[in-house]
Amino acid sequence: MTKHALISVIIPTHNRWPKLCEAIESVLSQTWPSIECVVVDDFSTDGTEVGIRQRFGDKLVYIKNSPNKEKSFSRNRGAMAANGEYVCFLDSDDLLTPNSIAARMAEFTAGFTGVVYGVTRRPGETSQVALEKFSPLDSHSYTVEDYLEKPGLLHNNAYLLSRQDFLDSGMYTEQLTNMEDVNLFIRLLCSHPVKLVKEVVNIMQASEGSARRAYEKIIAQYPRFSETLIDNKSVRNRLDDAQLNQLCCMENQEYLAALYHSDQFEEYVKQYRRLSSENQHQMPIGGRFKKRFWLSRLRAGKFIKR
Repeated sequence: MTKHALISVIIPTHNRWPKLCEAIESVLSQTWPSIECVVVDDFSTDGTEVGIRQRFGDKLVYIKNSPNKEKSFSRNRGAMAANGEYVCFLDSDDLLTPNSIAARMAEFTAGFTGVVYGVTRRPGETSQVALEKFSPLDSHSYTVEDYLEKPGLLHNNAYLLSRQDFLDSGMYTEQLTNMEDVNLFIRLLCSHPVKLVKEVVNIMQASEGSARRAYEKIIAQYPRFSETLIDNKSVRNRLDDAQLNQLCCMENQEYLAALYHSDQFEEYVKQYRRLSSENQHQMPIGGRFKKRFWLSRLRAGKFIKR
């Protein structure tokens, strides 16, 4: 690696102008001296293309999808078009801290090869609160067991790796619009050494839209999340049956919640019964799912209105 390797920061976006401007500025103002900003516009209709060309000109690489291709495709397209030796990602409504790239690249300049994660500061948190969540973890190693114990700690904006390693990993699974980040993290943690840098590298901002509320998409993609992981050789070789069941449980939880919140009560009852009979170890944890089963039976039978 050269002393100041080119780092490509990929920003997928869809109708986030002008909030996108803040994200771009946070990339262009990095303390690391060699930065490429790649914006992949997923067919925005809010004037994003005109705004970017007028405000940033040739300061970044701009790519536009046609038609809308979703975020996994957009991230992958950005990485394939990137010129950097290393890549990282930033959601278009979030920010990188000024030292974000330099803090993570310090591990690579010291000779590390693998994946480097940093700390995410979430809405309403101070940096101190964000860092305290990571305090029990060894800053020199981070394992798939660590992630499975607390899967909410890592974020799309927080990791950095060589572009070639990202491409070789299989990139994001483009059929997934929910939990695509978890799917990638598991594969990376099963196939690469990982270091954690205990420094805030990105700031999440409150957003109006959320993939967790895209219930029809969550239902449509089921059960690709677990199937693609079980089919992955590195994952199968690294995880035991209990850990694979945990991943299936995570997906089943998202799936059942999506059925319930989209008022598909008959299907909820059917799928809850199927999961209960097929594999208890893959059933979602928590009494609320059983409560929703009984409520769904009532609502599907039209005994009460929701």
